Amino acid sequence: GTDASTMAVPPPAPALIALGDPLVDAVVRLGAAPLATVGIADADAGGSHPVSREAAHALLEAAEAAGAAVVETPGGSAANVARGVAALVRASAAGPGGGEDAPTPSVAFVGKVGNDARGEAYAAALSAAGVRPLLARAPETPTGVCTAVVDATGQRTMRPFLGAAAEMRAGDLASAAGGAMPPRSEGGQDRAGPLVLAIEGYQLWKEGLAEAACDAARRAGARVSLDLASWELVRVRRAPLRRLLLSRAVDVLLMNEDEAHALLEDEGESRGGSGGMDAATKRAVARDALAFAVEDCGVLVASCSLGADGALVRSRGCAEPQRVAAPRVDRVVDTTGAGDSYAAALLWALFLAGGTGAVELGTLGAGELATMTATAARAGCAAGAAAVGCVGAQLPNERWEEVARCAFPNHVAAKGAERGS
Repeated sequence: GTDASTMAVPPPAPALIALGDPLVDAVVRLGAAPLATVGIADADAGGSHPVSREAAHALLEAAEAAGAAVVETPGGSAANVARGVAALVRASAAGPGGGEDAPTPSVAFVGKVGNDARGEAYAAALSAAGVRPLLARAPETPTGVCTAVVDATGQRTMRPFLGAAAEMRAGDLASAAGGAMPPRSEGGQDRAGPLVLAIEGYQLWKEGLAEAACDAARRAGARVSLDLASWELVRVRRAPLRRLLLSRAVDVLLMNEDEAHALLEDEGESRGGSGGMDAATKRAVARDALAFAVEDCGVLVASCSLGADGALVRSRGCAEPQRVAAPRVDRVVDTTGAGDSYAAALLWALFLAGGTGAVELGTLGAGELATMTATAARAGCAAGAAAVGCVGAQLPNERWEEVARCAFPNHVAAKGAERGS
């Protein structure tokens, strides 16, 4: 037999696991040049749609030929969320109610990279950000690259080449993350598994993967968060998305106004985003989408971000959504990652910042859940506002500390005083 003293002790399961496409972000800044400079139609502005390796290469070549600035950094929506949550965990020093001896919640990311230098650098970047990399490897396909074209208004249009990420399957999920998502023992009260699995909507491009992830989360006793990611994705994958939602597999649903519109479109419609609507119509669509999520799909917390106007959120047991205002932003520099920052702060505030945890979230009274949801949305809006004032998808640590103070001012101030004494 094996000497027990030499056996490796597995690390504790992460409190939050993010599932998504590990992509290197290539951020292209067009300045005053139109999107047509890199072959993107104005009607496609703000969306995200996968492209081939050749198309991604051609886009970057066109950008360089036009003299646009191109900067590569590790990215991907779910990984951005994981890094944001890890930063907030550090900034809040175990969170309100945690106490000095409270274990620090851990964060992990699951995805598939190539067996290449970009894949190695990606794993190293996650580790450096306090996120445990749980990465499957593709032997021949390279690590993916997402080109984010930023126009003069700061809006970004995403054109990802998924590379190895496109090959992620349920078997890869089990092999890469199975140890971090152990099935909960029958009748057991101890939580060995994660509190929440955060799935980026782009996983719906891969047949059956999001469904398998939800099943694994349910077996592990974890809640599921789903970010709808892109109106283009919602429009194309509306049928499997609605099936997943109506199966009541999702506990937290995140969307923006364009995605809300696409979610509620009649089959066969393809009007694109919500850009042609007036503000009142957009708001009505957002309310209807939140009602669909909570009333028809059993979602605990649903959020529709409204950009500079903040967010509409609705929680189970509340007949009407709550409007949460966003902090004023004097100058929008770059919207890349703003939605990811919003999601990171909202999930942190819901699941990791306090003593409630995902097990109890569903048993809260309607008033308590509504209060918690509004607090989480305020944190999300603060993070999103901070993100649009910074270049790139990641906020500096001091900005995350400001977000933590915005959500829980008394607690974070007290923790800062303790550290300074």
